Amino acid sequence: MSWEAWAPHLKQTQSGFEAANECGIYSLQGDPWYSSNEQLSAKTIKDLREMFSSTCDMSSVEFRETKYFKIRVDENIARFKHATKGGLVVGLGNECIIIAECGTESSLLSNSVVSVEYVLTQLNNTQISQ
Repeated sequence: MSWEAWAPHLKQTQSGFEAANECGIYSLQGDPWYSSNEQLSAKTIKDLREMFSSTCDMSSVEFRETKYFKIRVDENIARFKHATKGGLVVGLGNECIIIAECGTESSLLSNSVVSVEYVLTQLNNTQISQ
């Protein structure tokens, strides 16, 4: 599914909720793998780390032993969410889509670089240890 095609599809999930209104990890078909009202399991965290460490369709860089990935902030996705201070950040990989709230003010139309740990922390709302 292309970048342009999946955004409208996210608005309808099996649960009937608009997926883009929640932080979460979604399949490319828009089905939720995880949402912000659940706890991430250790296996899920491990799988996500492995996915980001492998070659995927997401620009990434490692700096001082921390993996960062470049995510595209999509104007259409931002419109799905009620106005927040930072808006939504959206990461598109080969296997999944990650949506998280950005904790700082930024242009919703610019690209951002965010660490995997930051996104996982935003999703889990807890500090994730190495």
